Amino acid sequence: MGRNRRLKSEADIYHIYTRGVNGEPIFTDDADRKKLCYVIGDALDGYGGELYAWCLMPNHVHFVLRNDFDAIPQQIATLKSRYARYFNDRHGRYGHLFQGRYGCKPVNTDAYLLTVVRYVHLNPVAANISRTCDYPWSSYRDYVSPGARHRAAHHRPDVSTEPILQAFGGPSRFASAHALAAPTARKDPAQLERDIEDAETLDSLEGDLGPDPVARIRSASRPERDRLLRNAKARGYSISRIARATGCV
Repeated sequence: MGRNRRLKSEADIYHIYTRGVNGEPIFTDDADRKKLCYVIGDALDGYGGELYAWCLMPNHVHFVLRNDFDAIPQQIATLKSRYARYFNDRHGRYGHLFQGRYGCKPVNTDAYLLTVVRYVHLNPVAANISRTCDYPWSSYRDYVSPGARHRAAHHRPDVSTEPILQAFGGPSRFASAHALAAPTARKDPAQLERDIEDAETLDSLEGDLGPDPVARIRSASRPERDRLLRNAKARGYSISRIARATGCV
């Protein structure tokens, strides 16, 4: 069976994630994390693009990246291979460090972009490795205390914070939006995954149907609604996922 085709973002923004083979850790200590941060910076210098968010988890990493669709495969492949060589050399291991292909989800709307950025920063909270989003190995601190990045964490990759802060309405609203979501993430990490799936589904539907796709589906005649839902299903989403995201059966 062939690989699923990568979908292009109209905004050239992507949620990218990759995890360790068999779910194994890809970091043993802060030296490893700093090395990946350096590699991320070099990948940005070498292949361009803007980094909007990142988070290093024990066995996987997340990026929200804006770059040309054709540049991203080589950029991520170089990042993964360079870090894997370092990790294997340092720890005396052999073989693959990362599991299969990296995930790459297109981000087409501002609403989905804000959801994805918040989702990335909430990962440590959902995994119970941090009580808040103020986790040292993510881009959250770049948004809420940008000066501290240069004073105490020079190894961190550069993050383009201005577009996201403008969309949220400034640093205080950015922080409030994350804080409001944190209790739910701690109590029900699965809800975090469902939220991002629903946002992804609606983002895709908006790309197909235009603004407010839910209203269009709900106001359509039964035959037209069935046709719209069939088209959504053809993009790879199950009927139950579409129904949950839209509230339409």
